[in-house]
Amino acid sequence: MRLALVAALCGIALAATYSSNQRIDAKWFSADKEFIYGWESQLSSGLPIEGTQHATQRISSKIHLQIRDRFASLQLRKFNLFASQETLRTPSRLAPTTSFEPIEPSKEQEEFLSLPVRFRYESGRVSELEFDSSDPTWSRNIKRAAINMLQVNMESNSESRIDETEKNYRVKETTLEGQDCEVVYAKVEELKKWNDEQTEQEETVVSKTIDFNKCTTRPDVFYTFRMNDECRECDDHVNKRYNEIQPYQPSTMMRFRLSGSSPSRFLIREVELQSTYVFSPIDDKQPIINNEVVAKLTLLESGEIKSTLPTISPSSKTTLMHSNKIAKAREQWEMNGDEKALREHKTDGDYEEAAKKTIDELKKLMKENVEVESSHMFSRLISILRRSTYTQIEAIHRYSNQVEESLATICVDAIAEAGTKVCVDYLVKLAVNEEVTPIRAAFLFKSLSAMRLPSETIIMVLDRFAKDSVCENNPILKQSVRLTQGALINALCVPNKSKWAHSREEVCPRELKEKMVEMLNSMYNKASNRYEKTLALKTIANSGLEMNIIFLEKIIYDKTEENTVRMQAMDALRLLRTQIPRRLVKTLMPIYKSRSQPTEIRITALFHLLHTMPERMVLEQVADQINNERNGQVAAYSYRMLKSFLYTENPCEKEFAERCKIALRLVREEVKNRFEKLSSSYTQASIYSEMLLSSGSIELSTVFSNDSVLPKELMASMDALLAGYWNKNFLQVGITQQGLDRVLRENMPKVESIRSIDDVITRGKRSFFEQPKQLLQGLFNKLSIVTRRRSDDSEKDPHATIYIRYRNMDYALIPLDEQIISKVMQNVISGDKLNLEQLEQILVRGTKLNVKTASMIYEVTRIFPTTFGITMMVSTKMPVVSSIQLNAKADLLPKGESSLNGIRAEIIGEPSVTITHLCQSMTLSPIVHTGIKLQNSILAVLPIDVTIQAEYRNKEFTMETIFKSPREEKLLFKALTRPVTYIRKVIGESRRYAEPTEKIIYVPRFDKMNKEVDFVFGEEMTGMGFHLTGNVYTKFDNYQILPIVANEKQMEIRALITDETPREYKIQSVVRLFEDLSLPTTSVFDSFFNEENRRHFAVEKDSTESFEESEREELVKKNSRKFNQEPKGTGHSCKITIESIGGRKERKAELSAKAVCDKDSLRMCHFSVEARRSPLFKGERDTCKAHLNAYTLFPEEASSLKELKEQKHREFHSVIQGNFGCEKTNEFTVKVQAEQNKEMRKWINYVDTSRNAEVDNFKLLKEAGYLNQYKIDAEYNIDRSYEKVITHGYRLLRSWNWWNTDLEIVSNSNNRVSALVEIEPENRRYVNLTINTPETKMSMRSMRCPFKLPLLNVFHPVEMRSYKTHEYTRSACEIRSTKIRTFDEVLYKTPLTTCYTVVAKDCSHEQPSFSVLVKKIRESGEEKMLKVITKEKVVEMWMEKEELMCEVNGKKIKEESLSKHDIVKLADRVYKIELEELSVRFDGRVVRVELSQQFKGVQCGLCGHYDDDRENEFRRADNEHTEDLEEFHRSYLAEECKVEEEKIKEKKNYGRVEESSSEELSVFEEIDLAIAISDNDELIERQQVIEYAHRTCFSRTAIKECPRGEPFRSEKVNLRFVCFPRESKEALQFIREIRRGPISLESFQDSFVQGVKSAIQCRA
Repeated sequence: MRLALVAALCGIALAATYSSNQRIDAKWFSADKEFIYGWESQLSSGLPIEGTQHATQRISSKIHLQIRDRFASLQLRKFNLFASQETLRTPSRLAPTTSFEPIEPSKEQEEFLSLPVRFRYESGRVSELEFDSSDPTWSRNIKRAAINMLQVNMESNSESRIDETEKNYRVKETTLEGQDCEVVYAKVEELKKWNDEQTEQEETVVSKTIDFNKCTTRPDVFYTFRMNDECRECDDHVNKRYNEIQPYQPSTMMRFRLSGSSPSRFLIREVELQSTYVFSPIDDKQPIINNEVVAKLTLLESGEIKSTLPTISPSSKTTLMHSNKIAKAREQWEMNGDEKALREHKTDGDYEEAAKKTIDELKKLMKENVEVESSHMFSRLISILRRSTYTQIEAIHRYSNQVEESLATICVDAIAEAGTKVCVDYLVKLAVNEEVTPIRAAFLFKSLSAMRLPSETIIMVLDRFAKDSVCENNPILKQSVRLTQGALINALCVPNKSKWAHSREEVCPRELKEKMVEMLNSMYNKASNRYEKTLALKTIANSGLEMNIIFLEKIIYDKTEENTVRMQAMDALRLLRTQIPRRLVKTLMPIYKSRSQPTEIRITALFHLLHTMPERMVLEQVADQINNERNGQVAAYSYRMLKSFLYTENPCEKEFAERCKIALRLVREEVKNRFEKLSSSYTQASIYSEMLLSSGSIELSTVFSNDSVLPKELMASMDALLAGYWNKNFLQVGITQQGLDRVLRENMPKVESIRSIDDVITRGKRSFFEQPKQLLQGLFNKLSIVTRRRSDDSEKDPHATIYIRYRNMDYALIPLDEQIISKVMQNVISGDKLNLEQLEQILVRGTKLNVKTASMIYEVTRIFPTTFGITMMVSTKMPVVSSIQLNAKADLLPKGESSLNGIRAEIIGEPSVTITHLCQSMTLSPIVHTGIKLQNSILAVLPIDVTIQAEYRNKEFTMETIFKSPREEKLLFKALTRPVTYIRKVIGESRRYAEPTEKIIYVPRFDKMNKEVDFVFGEEMTGMGFHLTGNVYTKFDNYQILPIVANEKQMEIRALITDETPREYKIQSVVRLFEDLSLPTTSVFDSFFNEENRRHFAVEKDSTESFEESEREELVKKNSRKFNQEPKGTGHSCKITIESIGGRKERKAELSAKAVCDKDSLRMCHFSVEARRSPLFKGERDTCKAHLNAYTLFPEEASSLKELKEQKHREFHSVIQGNFGCEKTNEFTVKVQAEQNKEMRKWINYVDTSRNAEVDNFKLLKEAGYLNQYKIDAEYNIDRSYEKVITHGYRLLRSWNWWNTDLEIVSNSNNRVSALVEIEPENRRYVNLTINTPETKMSMRSMRCPFKLPLLNVFHPVEMRSYKTHEYTRSACEIRSTKIRTFDEVLYKTPLTTCYTVVAKDCSHEQPSFSVLVKKIRESGEEKMLKVITKEKVVEMWMEKEELMCEVNGKKIKEESLSKHDIVKLADRVYKIELEELSVRFDGRVVRVELSQQFKGVQCGLCGHYDDDRENEFRRADNEHTEDLEEFHRSYLAEECKVEEEKIKEKKNYGRVEESSSEELSVFEEIDLAIAISDNDELIERQQVIEYAHRTCFSRTAIKECPRGEPFRSEKVNLRFVCFPRESKEALQFIREIRRGPISLESFQDSFVQGVKSAIQCRA
């Protein structure tokens, strides 16, 4: 052994001696000379940390270079390849070969590598490479890597120089990694050395760097998300950040040592190369994989040519750039199934054998549930299938079927995800032979949408399959195939972020686009029904071809086409928004502006128009249209959509938002006020993180038309901006409909007849008075009313479409028509009863699921050349595998009886899912694969055994849920991190597939950031222990990715079953509604005021108020005592019990809640909450309890504003008492007083209502009852630990609004906290808060809330008694003596007479449901008589001797009996008739009718047509439109009587009234006006000055201003301004003079004209 070692050392010494004695005769490259170089090159892959384990390849070879004339020949000799997985101390340096394992290429591979190559070599530039025709691509690329180190451009001209010294110059050069790249050469230093002949020789060191961003072509390939949108609107900062996000970041630097300095006379003595390829898939600033190439080329010997290099059989000349032929062959195989291309690129093993091994591994991992490695194996199976032939795929699928049926399902999923042409062929074969169900096939074909390499061949395969009888007989399957076909056309022909080896022009020339367009258009033209047209349009939409625009425009403009189809055609433009935005604006703007177009068509046009993010002038046109739009729904949607963009956080929409902001300034204020009750809306909410360059937004769109109660379209969409990739419509769900109102109206009576669950089998008959029905019928006939039909009702075939969109591609659509809806209704309702038979059969039969499925959430792959000469692939992917084992069944309760009281369901199963995030880097070589793989996986398992029983009877709802514990220990969660390097060698000449050798990467310094955990939690509380084991990363605050992915980590959570574990857990809840309960006797309000809080709760009175605090306090006590004497009440209660059954220890918790209010007035309420639980935690011995009692007291109801002003007690009071604790009881008492602050009390006291109608006074009364100031006083005696928690919260609040917060050190009573909250009453968005603690007083001013704050109102009890859930959706019409405001907010003059006139009426059919008539009692008076006729009753009300009289069906009704007839007294002389369809308020003079939206388009009368179209109000009884208001009025006179002809004929009594002259004021404006009138400041006149950055402008004339603050009322006037440079003499002079008085600007020219506000009236 020793002798062998000595011999080896001697051999090494002799070799070194021989090496040192070699002669280098040449001084420069010259003809007929041979130069021998030593080439050492190393490629390593690992974490970007020095001194860690790397997967490394090493080349060691001799290069023989022979030069003849301007050409050179090169041959590799003694080529050796090595591989290693050892630690590299410094990856940027060559490691010694002793640490590597030799890799033996096959003899054939050695022969390929030894083939010479010929190339032109002039002045250091390399070009015209000629390889032997038999030389394979991979071998040629290795030789290119060697030649690349010989290229040093010695020529520089004046244009290429960077500096005058000629040491640095820039040239265009084709390198191994790119064509025509910008390369910078720099002379680093010059050396003088002595050669062997003892003569001085100059040497120069030159560095070379490459700018890869300035290459015309780069031979890399990138397969990524295709369905991303360009962020055209991003600002420069964001775009710069986007450009910096490069998950793959290459760099190459070379250093040459040259002798000689002229282009024709130089010699390369040594070359050093270093290239890095950094991979940052998660955060561009934190790379996680580093691939590095270091190489060295050293001149060993030069001299005469001793033997000429072998001649080659030359192929065509090529360049130095890395050949993409293998990548093209791979694409050719995947796209077209070309087996010749497969043989060219598939050089690393038998994949059928590899697939079978993977399936065997999956079988082990999926015996019962899935294991954490299952998703990784699924990803591996996809990679294998992409390189498998049709025969191999068939064999692999057959093998998976033999192993296990569920594995065959996983195998088919993998075939679909692989997405090659042969995979598609195989899927088609499975569907045609019915080896998979149509539903399953539909899902499989949908997964092809994300195929990374689509082709014309694949698209035509799908086209033929869609025409096959299998698809024709299965609409769901056909839909899936067609939508996928459209998505693949988009991927093939529309530019996206993917970069293929084939150019876009190669795979989709213009001829192919035209062919695709023709195919799509013919699909639409051949459609025989609406569904087929819709499907064709959605396929066209998915294709996103610009050439479809002309065809789509024809459909959009075709008014004979159905609205649904036209809307779908507009929707098909969505992918063209970024391609041809201006063309879309040109197409859609006329549709939007045309008033003859249907509402939903116009709104859809606007939706797509604004999403093109048009220029400012387009937005200004939209704003102008809003101002002049007569269609309320269109105007409301337009305004809300523009406004919604103002609040976007998405940087892709920020510039557009600014343009919207400017456009919205053009919208008039009076126009905005009309939109409150209109339903069409568009809203969005978004968030954005600049650090992650990610954002998300949610959009909600609701489109109503003028003739439909149901929305024409409902849409919810989520957009996502992920790491710079903008995904518009990442997920979208919506429904469109036409004509469903009629279906709803036809079926609604059946649904309404089943009023409660007790009426399922039998229902009570309603009693009807025949006289009201006859009156309605007679009125209909007398006025010759023509039945109103909505245009929506004219739809011959009511229908709807539900659609789902994913990544802006239509994923699925569900058509619904009248037959389907009617059939469903018939199955659900039989006659007047619910048909439960079919439902019960389905429930009892139950559902059994045993499904294993898999998919790829996303996959991104980049393939690029390296200076090592071998291609490298980096990828990130996220496969998921799930197993659903579930057994569910249910029973209706009680069984076998005719009534239905509840349901009982049982669910047993164990679903599981595993997801893996895989980052991988590997070399693509026919000899050996090396690389690194970072695997992060999670597994979740949920054992379910639950029984749920729900029952409802006698106004009591009971629900019981029982969870059974697992019978044995169960794995619930597992997380795995495994970073490995690997080497995989192809075995022998057979290319048999070899398993990789993996080695886990270990970084010692990251161990400190991980913590070993092993503990059990949850056992005390639940009785079931959850065992957490493994090692956990603990330094999340550092936001470092490398420590998370480095080192193997594993964590598990298991459910432990012990003797303590209960057998089951039961949750029981009981809810009782509208119980007759009693208010508890209480004296809490007697002690509400005391010496400690009296000053805090004192009301700050206005100067007009003169009552003592003691009087108010006594009134509070007096009001509360009334309810002790009359404790009758009504309320609700709820009780929830959670307990364990079985186990040694009792575990039980109860929660009871009850709410009771006095039955008559709802002014006093009592709320109680009681909770208790058994001792659970260590040290607890007693039951833990918590009890809360809350009492609320409203003041006496005021029937008028005058009475409210005179009330001394008009505050709300509440007392909250509570205690909680286990061993020690903690107690607290909170007192709350809600009141009006001094300013609001002052406003109310100034209001004069003597001239108002009672209905108007009631509106003022209601708004004047808001309480905007809240005083809180709390006493407490709690444990120190709870006090600390509250203190921390207080400190957090204190720091929240720091700049507007004052803090004062005080000394207050201990154990007491008080607070004052004051809310600005009109907008309710600003709050002042003061908190007094024992030690500090904190005041926070003008805190802005993101939403409008709710306020208590002293009239809340009144509202609750008359509250209807649908009331807020009603529109109102007001009838006065000479003016009427219609439901559509049109105000016009018309004279009422002493004859009944129809103001509102159901004109939908000949048997109407209601009619409202009004007449004056006397010609000269204002008093009126109201008549409301329904099918059940006739209500008449009139004013008599200042009292309101009421009759129902001819009988006088006393006030105390009004509620029995749905009549409510709201205030003094204000009554409300509340019906299902409408409500009517009446005070004897003014009538206010509020009507449900279901009567849109079918209402008639003086209140207008009610269709949101302000120009379509005046339709006569015969349904003809007229602008003659007298004619309109006469058509609704309902009785023959003496009409005041003179009044009716007088034209001055008719006409529209301008909105601005009659705009209603809010209560706050009314009050401000009263104060302004009573205490008005005089107006002053002042010229205006506007200062800009570089100029100052002065108005020629003065405007009126208020001396103090903002004016109460103002008008807009146009002023002419004259501007001067900011620092000019004139500007400075006029600034001084204007302070003393007006200035004259007559001698100067106008600069601009601008509108400003001039005061009319000042505030007090």
